[in-house]
Parts: sequence; C-alpha cells; structure tokens
Amino acid sequence: MLRKLLITGANGNLGSICRRRLGHIAATVRLNARGGLGEAGPNEEIVYCDLSDKAAVEALVDGCDGVVHMGGRAVEGTWETIRAANIDGMVNLYEGARKSSVPPRIFFASSHHATGFHAQTTRLDPSRSPVRPDGLYGVSKVFGEALARMYFDKFGIETACVRIGSCFPEPPSHRMLNSWLSANDMISLIERVFSVPRLGCPVLYGVSDNDARWWDNGSVAYLGWRPKDNSERFRAKLDAGKTPPRRDEPDALYQGGLFCTDGIHEDSTARPCRALDGGRAMRANRLREIWAAGGAVVNGWLAVPSGFSAETMAHQGWDSLTVDLQHGVVDYQAAVSMLTAISTTATVPMARFPWLDPGHLMKALDAGAYGVICPMINSREDAEKLVAWTRYPPLGTRSFGPIRGLLYGGADYPEKANDTVAVFAMIETCEGLDNIEDILTTPGLDAVYVGPSDLSLALGCRPTFDDVDPPAAEAIKLIAAKAKEHGKIAGIHNGTPTAALRRIGMGFRFVTVSSDARLMASGS
Repeated sequence: MLRKLLITGANGNLGSICRRRLGHIAATVRLNARGGLGEAGPNEEIVYCDLSDKAAVEALVDGCDGVVHMGGRAVEGTWETIRAANIDGMVNLYEGARKSSVPPRIFFASSHHATGFHAQTTRLDPSRSPVRPDGLYGVSKVFGEALARMYFDKFGIETACVRIGSCFPEPPSHRMLNSWLSANDMISLIERVFSVPRLGCPVLYGVSDNDARWWDNGSVAYLGWRPKDNSERFRAKLDAGKTPPRRDEPDALYQGGLFCTDGIHEDSTARPCRALDGGRAMRANRLREIWAAGGAVVNGWLAVPSGFSAETMAHQGWDSLTVDLQHGVVDYQAAVSMLTAISTTATVPMARFPWLDPGHLMKALDAGAYGVICPMINSREDAEKLVAWTRYPPLGTRSFGPIRGLLYGGADYPEKANDTVAVFAMIETCEGLDNIEDILTTPGLDAVYVGPSDLSLALGCRPTFDDVDPPAAEAIKLIAAKAKEHGKIAGIHNGTPTAALRRIGMGFRFVTVSSDARLMASGS
C-alpha cells in the first residue's frame, strides 16, 4: 500500500473517478485542484493550488510516494493557457518529484491526441509508431511524455505515460467505439501501475478490450494489465441515435477526429482548418469538449441589449455567454447582434428563452446560438417538446432555415446541429422537482439548469442565488445527484465565483456567475 497518493485534477471527470475508487491503495489520499473539491473524506487531505505555481506544486508533491496526474488543460486552447497548465505544470510536477523526500511513482494521463493525425486505418504500437499530434493540446502531451522519459533516464523517476482514449460511461460517437476506456479498466490499470515491481517509463494506450480499436499494447504486456470491457455493446444504441460520419469526414479519417480540423487558438478565436475538412466541418461546441474532458463550464450572463457590451464580455475569457431573452431587456434584433459579437471569440454563444415556445427556440438557433436554456420545464411532456423543437428530423421537428447558424457553424450545420447544439431544461418549480427523473431521462436532452431564486420561491423560501434556505439547498443537491445518476449535465446560476466553485464541488458542471448588469452595478 502507498503511504500517500496525490491525485491532481481531482475535481475533473477522471480525477473524481479516481477519488471515489482509489482510496484503498493508499493510507492517505491528497487531492489537488484549483477549487471545487468539497469536504475532505476520512483518509483525504485537500490542497488547492495552480499547477503553474512552482513553489506550491513542489510542496504539493513532497512526501507522496504515488502520483496520479490528471490535472492540466484537457482541451484545445491558446498556447498561453496550454503552456501554463501542461508545460509549466509538468515541469513543476517533475521538479517536485525530483526534490521530494520520497521519490514517487507517477501515472501521467497523456492523450491519444499525441497521435491524433494518424489515419483510422493505421494500427499503432506506442513503442514504435511516431507521434503525430493533432493540436497544441496534443503537442503538450508529447512534451509531457518526453519530460517523463528524461526524468526516468536521469533521475530514475518511474512513470506510466498513458494515452487516455475516451473515458465515458459509454462512447458518445462512432469514432469513440475505437478509443473507449471504461472507468473499471482505467482503475485496474492505475492499480497495476502502482503494484508491479518494475515499471520503468512505458508509453501505452488507455483503451478497453474493444472489438474495434486502433492500438496494440503488446509491448507493455509485462505490466499484466488485462482490460475487460468492450464498447461493442453500445454500437446498436449509437447506430439508432446518431448518423455515422461520412467516409470523407475528419471523424472517419483521423484517430483524433475533429481535433485535426481545429485551428490554432491564437487570439481566443479559432476557426476550423478548411484545408482538411473541405470547407464542411461544423464548428465544434466547446461546451461538449470541456464536458468530455471532465471539466466544468463557466458561463456568463447577458441582460444588457448591446453588441459592444456582449463583445467586451466575450473577451474576458468566459467559456460561454448566455443572452437572456426572458428577464434581460433584450429583444430579438439585439440578441442577433449580441450573438454575432460573441462569435468574434472562442466563447460559446447561448440564449435563454422567455418560455417554451417553438418560435422563440427556432429563431434563436437560426441566429447561431450553440446552446439553449428553456425556463419552467415541469414534466416529461415539456422536455420532449423542448427537444423536438431544437432538433431537426428525424430526431425532432425543428424547421429548416439556419440563416446565421450556417455562417457561424459551417456548411454541414444541417447534418451536425443535432449533435452539436446543447439543450438545457430549467428546473425551478415543485412540479419540475417532482418530475426530475422523467425530465432527465428524456432522450436528446443534454442538461438541466437550476434557477435558485424561482426554485426557492416555489419551496416557500427566500429568492436568492447562493445562500439558499435548507429546503432549496436539499433540492439543489438532489438535482445535481440525479443528473449525475442519469449521465446528464447539471447547471446552476450563482451570484459569486465562490458559490460557483462550491457548486462545482457538488457536481454541477455548468455554472453561471452573476450577469453583466450585476457586475457593473457591483463595480466589478
């Protein structure tokens, strides 16, 4: 048994799985993130710090004889962002390991995006096949593997560089039938890394025993890891719910899929690489990328009807911005100008509608909203209407006419919009709370969103965002737990960043912080 195991990125998708399931391999588990870890468990200790803080990371690693490094940037971004988390952060981690009073063994979560530009027809051996990163994120993982090798050769620090495939409860796309890694297989691999007598510094792929797979881990058979799960059992469900990519599309050509078509995020704005996608690839939805990587989306809120104000907010680094057509003083014409302004950045444009109404929903989507939030969803019937009105046939009844959606999204918007646009149902009434299971199991619904003030009023409590009364607090906890149980995203409105971090720790993966009007009023 390890004396002290460090898990970085412990609030992310993979890190939280490790937190729940690796407590038995160490006397003490030290958890690290920048925030949102909640209360420490019986054998846990929590240390908050940024991986780019050299002194803090060296102190974090000291005394740990095992490290599961899940922290860092998990999706494409600007070089400055990736460098701080994945380059500087890795150097700081390994310097901490070199200087530690107890030399640790390390599980490094690399990524298959280190080899994403290989064709899907190519069988890869991690000990022989050349790296072919599909973006700056992939480049950072190649750097991490090289750094780990140098610290092993020079200082004897053992590391398993595991190119994680796609670790979700089930593969969300046909491409990921090849790269899927189950949580059970990931945990069994980590257990082997810390139990084998000799590790060295192997590079291997984190992938389950799928019938369809591109990777051969035969060169690291000495580890004794035998994955057991197989993605094939999900194929029929995928075939029924999604159209497979065409043979000439990036998701069918490259092992890295659409990562290969993403441009360089030079100034917070990235357009698809048209040389590779033939001018057709739809712009990716960064919300889905962040969620796929296990992260939480930080959303801003726009109530002021101004394109310039929206553009200014978009340049502040929000993951997404929501134009409020319900309680904001925003009409449709202003909303179009605001969505256009947001599109000058990599921030995802979203809209909150006045009501469950097909006209409002379809016009906002046609104007280029990549996410929609609909208030007062109280039943399965309401949720089904919401999904139908935001999806093209055969999944729904959305009318065709994406006048600006084509411009913003790309030429194949009609074919990809159903899988790209994110749909949120607001839970803010007693009826909605009572029907939460039925709402969450509605096919095609991506997420639920809590309006704490309306929910508090419905429960006879004070209308507030953050310090809600006990009945509302219990309801909010229930919604987060049920969303996680059913594999859906839970979102919530917050008044302050502190409250947002606390709710990320509760399991919310879409957190809104205040609004443009409130930020101006508070002098922010």
